Amino acid sequence: MRLPYFTLFVILILSACETTRQSTITSKPSFDGTVQINVLFSDTLEKSKELNLYAWQGIQVEKIDAVPATLSASGMTYQFFIESLDEGMYYVGYSLKDMKSFLLSGESMVSLSGLSTSVKDLTLQSSALNTSFQKISDRIKRINKEQMDLIFEYNQKKGNADALQTIVSSMKVVDSKKKDLMDSLIQSPILHRFMTMNSFQSYQNNRSDGDTEARYFADHFFDHITLSDSGLYKLPMFYESVKQYARSLTQMALTNTQQLTYIDTLLHSVRRSRNELPTITACMLGTMGKNNSIFVKTGNLFLESYKGRYPQLDKFVQEQIDKLRGALAVGFAAPSLKGPNPDGKEIQLADFKGKYVLIDFWASWCGPCRRENPNVVRMYQKYSKKGFEILGVSLDNNKDKWINAIAKDKLTWPHMSDLKGWASSHAKKYGVRGIPFTVLVDPQGRVVATKLRGAQLEKKLSEIFDS
Repeated sequence: MRLPYFTLFVILILSACETTRQSTITSKPSFDGTVQINVLFSDTLEKSKELNLYAWQGIQVEKIDAVPATLSASGMTYQFFIESLDEGMYYVGYSLKDMKSFLLSGESMVSLSGLSTSVKDLTLQSSALNTSFQKISDRIKRINKEQMDLIFEYNQKKGNADALQTIVSSMKVVDSKKKDLMDSLIQSPILHRFMTMNSFQSYQNNRSDGDTEARYFADHFFDHITLSDSGLYKLPMFYESVKQYARSLTQMALTNTQQLTYIDTLLHSVRRSRNELPTITACMLGTMGKNNSIFVKTGNLFLESYKGRYPQLDKFVQEQIDKLRGALAVGFAAPSLKGPNPDGKEIQLADFKGKYVLIDFWASWCGPCRRENPNVVRMYQKYSKKGFEILGVSLDNNKDKWINAIAKDKLTWPHMSDLKGWASSHAKKYGVRGIPFTVLVDPQGRVVATKLRGAQLEKKLSEIFDS
């Protein structure tokens, strides 16, 4: 039984606070907005290491400060100060592979201590926030286990109406536990944010007539999460929740179009907000290898909006998009095209959004192209008034011959060419190795089919416009 959307999103859970030896470091007398972070290792046998301070920044952990260790009789100590606190998840560690996490919000000092220089053995002292976080995390684990057990039992008892009614009643109690816990945390914004990402209500208890489990999940997963809340940016749980949501969409009984629609709705909800970056990135990586249409769409959005901020990720995403686009598979977003028409005016593929567009790669010197042109003209005359357009992309390098061929063959649709022959940037972008070569694009800019000619082109257009 697959339960992708009831996956527990509790990550980076803190170790329970224990009574440990107090540091000799003194805190600031009052909370003036500056947060002091103290780390004390009792063991001084090892040589001093550089301990770093990190923070979660949208999609990854980033180093934000570092202070050299101070050796003393009582041990090895580190101190960090954050002057303008952006509340969220922070970490101390020697590297990204060796860190200890904790929340910062509203406390003027957080202290950690351990017997040795092992970061994983550090424990938090006198932090009410992190103590509460640990308790809430443990409670969520118990509630989610209870819920998953009930779902398993529900699937086992299908057909037994009385048993199912009893199980649904129990699910209602579990749903209430989540909701009540979330509501009880309203005075602590950071803990409330965390709980909103763990308060998804069960389908079995809340479905409406006509709902499917997949559509209920897709429609209601973010019911309690305020997607415009900028504080989510500093919590890795938000990034992971969106990533799991996107991945789960690809594993359910939803069509490709439905999946794209749900992702578009989610992206629209965070557009131009601080949460746009983690949302786009999570959708992109969550669907990689599972829905190429979504991956390419969100990958392009990532590169358009954030290229240069994460060079290694930029390179990886571009390589994956190029690899996928090489085949121009059905459902992928067609690469953009922009170039001069015979009058020198710049036109682009995006100008024809809302129509079915046949991108026709050809040239005046191409015999097979010229012999195919009468059939293409016939299709244009038959369907142009029904929402069909053609964009001729020429691999000519002689402008006069290009224009004369357009006139002679009566090609009355829009044309473009960079007049570079086989070195055409347009042809390279589409992986054209021979002409004539056609790509049919739908009104949303996605590839419908490639290499349509003659009877095949007529059949496909008839399916679209005559049905």
